[in-house]
Amino acid sequence: MNKIITTIFENGLLCPLTSLGLPEHISMSFPPQPKAAEVEHERVRAVLVAAGLALLQPEPLRPEQLADVERMALARRIPAGPPLSELIIAEREGH
Repeated sequence: MNKIITTIFENGLLCPLTSLGLPEHISMSFPPQPKAAEVEHERVRAVLVAAGLALLQPEPLRPEQLADVERMALARRIPAGPPLSELIIAEREGH
């Protein structure tokens, strides 16, 4: 049940202006609220995406999601040759 109540906040306490019909010394908890900066960031991002000025971030592909043909195509794009460490050592030695 949701109910809107009017309160006064003083000396660290919320004091309702009308009776709530609750027993004395009741404990209440509230769900944590997102930080204002995070909320604003998400709002701005949504506006930019809606305006076509930003793209939604797709989830990165996990290796098991790639078909064998796609995996092989990606492997062909990586140049073959000696390990980078060997190239650096050779360059330092002047070969």
